[in-house]
Amino acid sequence: MENPKQIINRIFAVFFAVLILLFMYYLVTEGMAVPVIDMINNFIGSRLLAIILFYSTITLGFSLILVGLFIEVFKPSFDFNLNKNRIWFIASIVLFIVFILINAEWWVFYGITDFLPQGLWITLYVWVFGVLAMETSSLSLLFGTLFLTKTQPQKSISYKIILIGALLFELSIFGLYLQSAFGGYIRENISGGLEGYLDFWNYTIFQPWFWIDLASEITILSGAIWLLWKSKLKSTTYILLIVAGLVYLFIPLIFIPIS
Repeated sequence: MENPKQIINRIFAVFFAVLILLFMYYLVTEGMAVPVIDMINNFIGSRLLAIILFYSTITLGFSLILVGLFIEVFKPSFDFNLNKNRIWFIASIVLFIVFILINAEWWVFYGITDFLPQGLWITLYVWVFGVLAMETSSLSLLFGTLFLTKTQPQKSISYKIILIGALLFELSIFGLYLQSAFGGYIRENISGGLEGYLDFWNYTIFQPWFWIDLASEITILSGAIWLLWKSKLKSTTYILLIVAGLVYLFIPLIFIPIS
């Protein structure tokens, strides 16, 4: 008979894998990745291949998080015993607050007033695909929970892959901020839900949602780096930071026009 703890691990991993899959589908069909997919599709002539390239290059980190969750489904290794360390407790609280604020704000300002009059199902559809499963919301809930546990990457291959994915993905987000702030391809071709980053210095940095997202991203990135660093993966962490930094932070500088 299967250990009850393994059942909990599988349910946890399946839940978050489904959330991430929903967002990955939404991202390339209705979300902010549509213009990028269109651009790649125009170049290679295959939308399916464009999506595969998108999730294996630009958002590789997000794909690795999904791979780690799938590994956890088939080979449970998370340790859900409570981690009483104060720093990780604070990090989890920050992420839970981000999760609550994102979802509560949507329901108060959009869900109840704009979508519920159109029907319950359309409201739930938009909330689940566009808010609950959104990367900041889902990853805040995922890592807010994992940081509260005694799960360690040296004992869990799935957690190790998830942390590597988080490191890569969060650095890619900072690459987006870099281009949005200083110009380049992204800002010149901004659309598909990225309009909020169009005027970075005069609009974006004054928006509460930007700082909420940033709090989540800094917390997750810092946690991922620290856990990988402390798990006898110093060389791997160095390499990841250098390579990912070059890809997501340095290369975007090439596309930033010199004024």
